[in-house]
Amino acid sequence: TEALSGSTTSSTKEYDAPERLRFSPATAASDIWSLGVTLLELLTGCGALAKEPSTQLALSNAAFCLSHGLESTWSVSAALEALEEAPRAAWEAADQGLKDLIASCLVVDPGKRPTAAALLDTPLLRAGRQERERAELKELKALAAGASELGLALEKAETKLAKEVKERTAVEAKLAKEVEMRTAAEAKL
Repeated sequence: TEALSGSTTSSTKEYDAPERLRFSPATAASDIWSLGVTLLELLTGCGALAKEPSTQLALSNAAFCLSHGLESTWSVSAALEALEEAPRAAWEAADQGLKDLIASCLVVDPGKRPTAAALLDTPLLRAGRQERERAELKELKALAAGASELGLALEKAETKLAKEVKERTAVEAKLAKEVEMRTAAEAKL
């Protein structure tokens, strides 16, 4: 973003945070807004670039509210009321944690939006991380069990090899003794 890299940015207006539509510089908070719009689009199946006028209205009325000094009247719920029935039903059926996360990203005041770190610490994402960690732990335990079995098999093979080496050494020593005795017997003849 411009604020972070010092370079000029381009963006898709429908994903821009309300403050960006008033030509404020891009910030991490405006990226959080864009994330919220993207998540809302993924959840409802209709996005900021949708052709339906009601969808465009729902996702852009924050900008309208800002440009008319009505910031406090905009909310995700109010915006969703303008959506067709199917996307609205998808929102209503969604996990409350996901709805809370999206709503927190789509707060009109950029100072009240969560940071990326705060989003990562939401119950929804924490639960996802914990689930992933449990799956990784299960996989590590399976690998450890496999390694343990492999270790036991290797230990058995080493024991068997040591026994065979010992037997071979004994046979070689016996053969060497026989050769020595034959050589001594031949020397006496």
